[in-house]
Amino acid sequence: MAKGVKILERKFCDIEKQLSALIAFVDTFVEDDKEVLSFKLSQFDRLNAKYESVKEEIFTSLSDLEFNNFDGKITTCNEHIEKLEVRLKSLNLKYSKNNNETGSNAVSNVVKPCFRLPELSLPQFNGDIETWFIFKEQFKEIIENCGLNDKQKLQYLQSCLIGIAKHVQTVDDTYDSLFLALEQRFENKRLIINKHINALLMLKYEKFRGDSNVELRNLVDTCTKHLRALKLLNIEHNTFSELLLIQLVMQVLDTETKRLFEMTLESTDIPKWDDF
Repeated sequence: MAKGVKILERKFCDIEKQLSALIAFVDTFVEDDKEVLSFKLSQFDRLNAKYESVKEEIFTSLSDLEFNNFDGKITTCNEHIEKLEVRLKSLNLKYSKNNNETGSNAVSNVVKPCFRLPELSLPQFNGDIETWFIFKEQFKEIIENCGLNDKQKLQYLQSCLIGIAKHVQTVDDTYDSLFLALEQRFENKRLIINKHINALLMLKYEKFRGDSNVELRNLVDTCTKHLRALKLLNIEHNTFSELLLIQLVMQVLDTETKRLFEMTLESTDIPKWDDF
């Protein structure tokens, strides 16, 4: 298995280098770079697909000890990729919009130009209040800093709504009125907080196999998703809540995994969530 680990380390190192290059491109972006934005987005999509494939190999083929070499790197990489995707798409939308406007200036003012909005992979919202704040944050991050007019933003917002969210109606056919209607319908902080806390409390009824890296990673991702959503609502976790959460998750884990964690603690240690 040592040879397999080395191969995966080389693959992961290559992904990290490409990711760093794309982050550097965005960090140092100037207007002259707009010509290669589409290429960089395609490059990002290929890199993301490669990363998901390598992650799957890591989760399914390595032992617990071997997996530990990648765990922190995967968490960091996930965060970088999520932020990079938003920044690249925001830049692409901004300059696609500018190009469309430049092209339309040559058209007579008598005839109003009609152009197709650039295609974007935007988050979708199906009416589940649990995901409302994450959708709101991601959508506004991409759309609202690009200088789009109200009609364009409205089209993008309507394209992101599915399920019961698609049936939300407004008196005025504007972007602001639709977003306000969505906020009034789905932005119930008390209910959203309760849903995320209840989801964490329900973990004790889940069945996870301690010998499966994939299932343990899913458990981590589930907790991280709810904690991130609560953070967006300005609900920060403290020492007391971390201890409660650790106890909840410990009830899910198998005996061997719990034993291995407890071996990392000194008798007087108060465990921290990130370490756990």
